[in-house]
Amino acid sequence: RDSGTGWDFDDIRDHYLRALMAQDPVNLRAQDSARYYAYSQCLTGMLMQRAFWEMCAHGTHGALVWFLRDIAPGAGWGLLDVNGVPKPVAHIASQAWSSVAIGMHDKGMNGLGLICRNDSTEDIDAIVTVDLMSASGVTLFSTQEAVAMEARGRVNMDVEGMLGMFADVQYRYRFGPQAHHIVRARILEEGVLLSEDQWHVGPWCLPDITGAVDVSTTYTDGRFFVEIEAQEILQHATILGQGIDVVEPYKYVYPGEPHTFEVLFDPDRGENFYCSIDATNLSTPINFTLRVPS
Repeated sequence: RDSGTGWDFDDIRDHYLRALMAQDPVNLRAQDSARYYAYSQCLTGMLMQRAFWEMCAHGTHGALVWFLRDIAPGAGWGLLDVNGVPKPVAHIASQAWSSVAIGMHDKGMNGLGLICRNDSTEDIDAIVTVDLMSASGVTLFSTQEAVAMEARGRVNMDVEGMLGMFADVQYRYRFGPQAHHIVRARILEEGVLLSEDQWHVGPWCLPDITGAVDVSTTYTDGRFFVEIEAQEILQHATILGQGIDVVEPYKYVYPGEPHTFEVLFDPDRGENFYCSIDATNLSTPINFTLRVPS
C-alpha cells in the first residue's frame, strides 16, 4: 500500500472487479475463492490492454509500468511475481504488445475504433475481420476488409464503418434488447491469425459454459501440444500443472475454432504431468495427464 493511505492494491482491484465485471468481491471471495482469484488475476491484464489501446488512440507516447517485478508476495504492481515468474497480467497485457497487433478503443456514442499496428520491418497484406457475437459465441454478424499495413505503421479504422451500418456496437443507444455481447477483431495474413482483440459489451466476464470441451494431446520434438475445442467461448483458457510451462496462455477459445497450446516441461520432474484446463468461465477444471513417450 502507499504510505499513509487507507487502501491497498487489493482494494483497487476489487473496485474494478465490481465496476467492470459486475461482481461483489466480498461475496465472491467468501463463496467461491477460486473464481475470485481467477477473475482478479485476468482483470488486471484486461485493464492494461484497454489502457494501452486508449493511449494509442489519443496520441500519447508511452505508459509507465511501475515495477517489472513484485517486491513482496501478494498483490503488487509487477508483471512478474516475487520469484520472477510472469503473472497472468503479463501474459494477457503482452497480447497488445506484439509486433503486429489489433486493438479496439472506446469512441463513446460513436461506437468502437480499431487500431491495426505493424511494428515489423515488412509490409503486410492483411485481412481485418470483425465479428459481433453472443455471449456463448454464436456469430450474429461478420465482415472483413483487405488492409495494406506498411512496415512501422498503423491503420485507424472504425467498427461500424466496416460493418456498413449502424449496429450500436457498444449498446449505448439501447434500441431494443441487446443482441451481441462480444465484438471480436482479428488480423489475418493468408489465413494465419496474427492478432485478435475482444471487446465485452457489458460485464467483462462471460457466463459459465454448459457445452462440452474436448482435449487432445500430441508429443513432438520434446514438446507437448494440447488442442482444446469448445462449443461455447472459453474466456482466458490456460493449462495448469506442476513442472510445465505454457508458451502463450490465457487465450479466448471460440466455438468451431480449436486452439492449440504449446507446453514445455521439466524432464527432471518425471514422465507424467498431471494438468488441468482452466478458464474464468469454466466452473470445473478439466483434468488430464501429459505422458512422455518411452
